[in-house]
Amino acid sequence: MRPTKLTMSAFGPYASVAEIDFNALGTSGVYLVCGDTGSGKTMIFDAICFALFGEASGDAKSGARSTSSMRSDFAQGSIKTFVELSFEYRGRSYRVKRNPDYERPKERGEGTTKQKAEAEFEFPDGRIISGVRNVTAQVEALLGIDGEQFKQIVMLAQGEFRKLLTADTETRQVIFRKLFGTERYEMLQVRLAEESRKLERQHADVKTRINTLSQQARLPEGSEAAAELKERLQKGESIGNWLSKELEQVISADMPEHAKLEADVEALRIRWAEDNALLKQVELRPALELEKSQLEAEVAALESAAPALAAALEEQKAHDAERIDIGERAAVIEGTLGKYEEAAAATQALVRAREVLTQTLESLAKAKRAGDTEEANLESLAQAIQQLQGAEVEAVNAQVALAEAQATSDEAKRNVERARELAQKGKSLVDAVSAAETPYKTSIEELKRAEALHDERLHCLHDLQKRQRAGRAGLLAQDLVEGQACPVCGSVHHPNPAQASDTVPTDEQIDAASAAEAVADKEAAATSVKAERLRTVYEQAKVALSDYHQQNGEAESLEEDALRMDSAYMQAQSVLKQAKERKGAADKAFAQLREFRTQYAKAQEGHRVALQNLSVAQEAQRTAAAEEQLVQDRLNRLQSELEFATLEEARKRATDLRERAAVLKKARDDAEQAASQNTADLSVKKERLKAKIEQLAGMPKADVQAIREAMDGYHRDADELKTRVDELKTRIGTNQGCLEGLTSALANAEDIDKRYGRVKQLAEVATGNLVGQAKVRFEAYVQAIYFDKVIVSANERLKALTSGQFELVRFSEGTGNAKAGLGLYVIDSFTGRARDASSLSGGESFQASLCLALGLSDVVQAHAGGIEFDTMFVDEGFGSLDQGALGNAISLLSSLSEGKKLVGIISHVEDLKANIPKKIVVKKTRSGSSIDLEL
Repeated sequence: MRPTKLTMSAFGPYASVAEIDFNALGTSGVYLVCGDTGSGKTMIFDAICFALFGEASGDAKSGARSTSSMRSDFAQGSIKTFVELSFEYRGRSYRVKRNPDYERPKERGEGTTKQKAEAEFEFPDGRIISGVRNVTAQVEALLGIDGEQFKQIVMLAQGEFRKLLTADTETRQVIFRKLFGTERYEMLQVRLAEESRKLERQHADVKTRINTLSQQARLPEGSEAAAELKERLQKGESIGNWLSKELEQVISADMPEHAKLEADVEALRIRWAEDNALLKQVELRPALELEKSQLEAEVAALESAAPALAAALEEQKAHDAERIDIGERAAVIEGTLGKYEEAAAATQALVRAREVLTQTLESLAKAKRAGDTEEANLESLAQAIQQLQGAEVEAVNAQVALAEAQATSDEAKRNVERARELAQKGKSLVDAVSAAETPYKTSIEELKRAEALHDERLHCLHDLQKRQRAGRAGLLAQDLVEGQACPVCGSVHHPNPAQASDTVPTDEQIDAASAAEAVADKEAAATSVKAERLRTVYEQAKVALSDYHQQNGEAESLEEDALRMDSAYMQAQSVLKQAKERKGAADKAFAQLREFRTQYAKAQEGHRVALQNLSVAQEAQRTAAAEEQLVQDRLNRLQSELEFATLEEARKRATDLRERAAVLKKARDDAEQAASQNTADLSVKKERLKAKIEQLAGMPKADVQAIREAMDGYHRDADELKTRVDELKTRIGTNQGCLEGLTSALANAEDIDKRYGRVKQLAEVATGNLVGQAKVRFEAYVQAIYFDKVIVSANERLKALTSGQFELVRFSEGTGNAKAGLGLYVIDSFTGRARDASSLSGGESFQASLCLALGLSDVVQAHAGGIEFDTMFVDEGFGSLDQGALGNAISLLSSLSEGKKLVGIISHVEDLKANIPKKIVVKKTRSGSSIDLEL
């Protein structure tokens, strides 16, 4: 990854747009970012990191900028805040643009509103995705690292790369976990520990289960096994295997005995059932004999009733011929009922036909009158239309004249409005220049006064400092003795000692003067920003007025044009009024002509309809008369064919006949059913009587009391046996359940014991809790392999930087419960001793930290699937190096960048400015910072 262009707008100290063309710096080598304190050097690195990952380059906990504070305090309200970064990665060009949350002026009305954070990412093929989270995820996927990793291996912010040097094992674990992706090893540690605890709980559960089952076991009372079980339980001994064998023996003995007792119970049950069946048969005989007597009486009664029922049936059969004749007569009458209904319908139809005939005669007379009226109306309308023939042409001419007058009036009105708008705009621009001039001149005077006050206070401060230094020299000179060495220069001769002053300024006076100078400087800066803002407003107003005069001329000519346009507009309005009056009169006459034409067309249609209605009425009258005659003829024919006078009389006669036939039919059916039912009942009763006689003949005879006593004995014997059977069944079931549970529990216990031993040892090793071994966790062990590679790469540079004095080494020792495995010592070849890396001095610490960070960058890039970073940024730290160490550091970074890396350094060190030709120079002013490239 190599940046090619960075654009910052209203970002940090940059009031407007600031751009850096990294292509101008080349593709390798070292360049310097320099400038005054607070000018915005680090903000360049912040902008790059913010564009890529949406965060500043430093650590927020260490005081780095938050994204909400990135809006420039120097920026005008209308200028947008954003960062845009173009970069190359693996030969392809990408672009990313972001803006933070910030307050901006409302587009309409007064006040401010919040501009929400936005981001977009452009691919080499022109595709663009948007959204803050989407863009960050895309950058992380493309580069293969996140923001924190970027700040560890590419952008080394102030103080950030020293963290790795001075951190403890736990802190380094967090850093390496992100950089090398060792989370899965930590997860393995946790899973092994959880599995060990799980198996330990299962082991205890199995032991509890065996003890519970042992207490449930039922051994024969009074047996040696029962006594031994009780004793073992009291002592808490392991009894699983012993009890399983005992239970197998008890179950083997109980099951045959249980089967024999069940067979004995079943035999007793069968004998009791046989005697019970015999007892029921003996007890049933009296009831059967009673039923036999009742059936004999019922058979005799049915046989005596049969002759009377047969005579009644023959009597009813004698009326069969009469019943048939009555039915046939009723059928004949019912067959003519349709003709009676037809005659009634014909009567109604005749009434309707006569009504229709009357209506058609009335319609015919009305149609004749309507035709005469419509014909007279047509003649009247034709005469009116003839009188208004010229109105149509006059309406067209008046319309044309009105359109021409309207167009002339509209054009004159637009000319007047344009002239007035131009004149008003010119007056507004003159007023704006006047309104901006006075505040601007006032601010210039305020700025002069503020700068004069600042100069006065600065001069006062410098005078006090000078007098204090002179006064302190005089005080030292009072103690000089000829021949004795001066404590300042070491000379023993003092030819011209300074004279002491009675009025030496105190430190409090210096501090007060310094504070006053700072206040005056701040006020002067604020006044300068205000004056610059008012000057911009004043200049913009004057430019707008000048542009207006160049485009439209002077104000006097515009006023004359406006007067001429007003006169032309008044004339056009007069002509327009006359045209409207002419158009109104023409439209009125033409409207009347159209109305007469419409009425004439309607009258023609009405006359046509009237003639048509007359023809229809005549035809309807002829049709109605013919229909009336036809209906009358049909009615006469039907009335001549009917027996009864009305339909109701015919229906009543048919109903009476049907009712008489039904009475005869019911009497015959009742007699026939009574005879048949008597015959059927007699047959059934005889069959039942025969069955009862046969049943009584086959029934046994026995002693009821003897049978009952025998059954009671069978019942008592069976109850005694069942009690023993139930006891054995319960004991067998309980012991079988215990045996199955013990067998399963013992098998689980054996398996758990085997796995628990293995897993517990693995967990203790992985979590660093193995007794007698270093407390190095598995993740730290894996990270240590990477850390060793980092240290090897770092030592290659550190030895060169320190001329072989220092070398970094890893150590694994830890105390108590502290994590171990990633400790760092430094070996000093001058003393031959190893000491903690945190004991290095400021310059030594910077050298070691820089080498460690560069080594980390090498290993991470090699580990992360070949990710490529063709650039590196280092922020400060060089001020703590002496001349030789500084030269070695520059040589180190130069060798690092040869042929493949472009390294950017932020520093105030003057020697770096002299030795590094390519520079990004940041200049600080009262109105914001700017950027220049020096190549």
